[in-house]
Amino acid sequence: MKNKPLIIAIFAQSLIWLSVNVLAENTDQDELSSSSSSSPDNTLKREDIYITGGAEEIKKQPGSAHLIDTKEIEKFEYTDINRVLTQIPGVNIQEEEGYGLRPNIGLRGAHPHRSRKIALMEDGILIGPAPYSAPAAYYFPMFAKMEGIEVFKGPAAIKYGPNTVGGAVNLVTRSIPEENKGRLNIAYGEDKFSKVHGYYGQRGDQWGWMIDGLNLQSDGFKELDTGNDTGFNKNDVTFKGLVNSDIYADIYQQLELKIQYSDEDSDSTYTGLTEDDFNENPYRRYAGSDRDHMDAKHTQYMLSHYIEFDPTFSFTTKIYRNEFERLWSKLNGFNSTTSLTDILANPNTPDNVEFMKVLKGETNSVDLGPDGTLIIGNNDREYLSQGVQFIAHWEPLILGAPNEFEFGLRFHNDQIKRNHSEDKFLMSSGELVSDGSATLATTVNKDSTDAVAIHVQDKVEIGDWTVSGGARVEFIDSKREDRSATNPQASIENSDTVVIPGGGVFYQLTTEFGLLGGVYKGFTPVGPGQSSDIEPEESVNYEAGFRYYQGAFNTEMIGFYNDYSNIKGVCTFSSGCDEADIDKEFNGGEAEIKGVEFSAGYQFELASLSFPIKFNYTFTDAIFASDFGSSNPDWGIGDIKSDDHLPYIPEHQFSFSTGIAAKKWRIDTVLKYVGERNDTANENVELPNRVIDSYTVVDLKGSYNITQDMQVYTSINNILDEEYVTSLRPYGARPGAPQLAQIGMKLSF
Repeated sequence: MKNKPLIIAIFAQSLIWLSVNVLAENTDQDELSSSSSSSPDNTLKREDIYITGGAEEIKKQPGSAHLIDTKEIEKFEYTDINRVLTQIPGVNIQEEEGYGLRPNIGLRGAHPHRSRKIALMEDGILIGPAPYSAPAAYYFPMFAKMEGIEVFKGPAAIKYGPNTVGGAVNLVTRSIPEENKGRLNIAYGEDKFSKVHGYYGQRGDQWGWMIDGLNLQSDGFKELDTGNDTGFNKNDVTFKGLVNSDIYADIYQQLELKIQYSDEDSDSTYTGLTEDDFNENPYRRYAGSDRDHMDAKHTQYMLSHYIEFDPTFSFTTKIYRNEFERLWSKLNGFNSTTSLTDILANPNTPDNVEFMKVLKGETNSVDLGPDGTLIIGNNDREYLSQGVQFIAHWEPLILGAPNEFEFGLRFHNDQIKRNHSEDKFLMSSGELVSDGSATLATTVNKDSTDAVAIHVQDKVEIGDWTVSGGARVEFIDSKREDRSATNPQASIENSDTVVIPGGGVFYQLTTEFGLLGGVYKGFTPVGPGQSSDIEPEESVNYEAGFRYYQGAFNTEMIGFYNDYSNIKGVCTFSSGCDEADIDKEFNGGEAEIKGVEFSAGYQFELASLSFPIKFNYTFTDAIFASDFGSSNPDWGIGDIKSDDHLPYIPEHQFSFSTGIAAKKWRIDTVLKYVGERNDTANENVELPNRVIDSYTVVDLKGSYNITQDMQVYTSINNILDEEYVTSLRPYGARPGAPQLAQIGMKLSF
């Protein structure tokens, strides 16, 4: 691990040398000219942008995999990934602020909080700020710029650690176009929502480049007591450039550079509402949260090298570095032993009534004495994620049977530096003003992890059978360094080695109908700085089902069972934890998550019209399977009993979409239903279990092609203006987004 910079440098130098060497090869010009002029397809070769290999490959995949491509994404012009992922069964979403700035994604009953139980990737590379050291993804790529999404569950997920319990999500950015072209997409909507997205790229025979820029902003739909905005402003710019050898070279190579920058300026808050206030106006926001604000910046550098020795044998190497920094100022509570969580959950007790008056700006802090002072936390964090990833792909014929063999090796380093502090403010005449005291440092530490990951997998086709098997091995070394004034340089080190096997099978029973099954190990590592009694999260996961494709009709049903020997929780601000316990992990013992995923789609034609129909449904039963005492607010502080349900996992959820499409226009609508969810595990915890009601949201979009290169569109999200609770954590009820109408135009050139 100590030689990681040297290893990376050697890889980079080797890639550059190989590329330059091949690009400089002399090719017989006469033969080249003849071939070029007569070739029906002179499109440049490149690595496939989808890990899945595309929709056709998924049909015979021995494991659960889903692809949402550009065509599906453009149906609704969503900027919020939460709304897109409803098209995939087995996905658990916990909305947060209504715009999808910080998605919470889980798969097959894994807790969705901060997407920490999935391997989150962009273009096949880990994109979480510090996926080993701090997997809670406070950074999430802007979805509006993506041209595809891949979701992996079951045995297909073992290639994409470190978190394999919940599966993996890969976001696919726009590739350099195959010809000189660009597009401008602008939209405007309610609450001064606006979108400006454009890209332009050029391609030559042996080079190409593209720049992609995006701005999203809104004043926000919440109504702050002070009258200030509650919205956001986000920017993203991505540059890609490539050089490649001649497409007729004996050994084809391609070198691509990707540079990305994004920033966020948003008035985000964790502070919600009491039940009574939510019922009166779900979009109200208390004056005490007026200074809640997120300022964040993200940069990515990635160098990708692809070499194809022949159509059956190729190497892909990616060197990457992601930097993320954020300053999140937010209300932590009062200068009192009474927590803000308790105040919002029990607002009618005599003491809490007075706290609520201050929070709303109805009375001044001095009326409560020292307890009336509000504490604003400044969570300043810096993240780094970097490494080199190497994948070899070989497709030999062994004993007449086609094989797809893959070997992967990744050297990874990530870290998080926490520099948290608190300031004291007074509520005075409905405004927050500093009390003049000095800033107090609360948490100053650094977590870091070095990890080496190896995976091998082989998929073989034998007659009507497709069988895959493989394993992932992780070597993980992590460290926490306390840099506070009271305990400088104190450190805790952790090491872990784990083998994660998995396998699946697909049997083509008929031309249209196939059976599948699989088993694999789920794993989530212990984070840096944890006590010696904290165990990794481990499970054995099973799945079985069928797929059916015939013409325009397709359907799939898969049953799954995840048997946890230890389920793990983690303390975060967003779950209601105190500063002293932030990122502390908890053992939850045995758990069982089982369910059924069903999807079906059909498109029928009538005259010149098309009518697409899609439906998916997920049933999930997620329970603890042992008794234990919990000190984790995510589950509830108190006694957890066997058969208690895991919080924030609905038993039932489904979506239904349909539409009508003609040559120049189309209309699409989608309905999403999310069933009841528990806020905590049971009634016997510090904050008794509260049930979050089910809700139904309907979205509508229509578009018209004025010319081949110009389209106008309009969309209405939540057209029924459903008022619903997304979360009761950490501080009261927070709403989903209300009805949002927008109009837009796309211009291609």
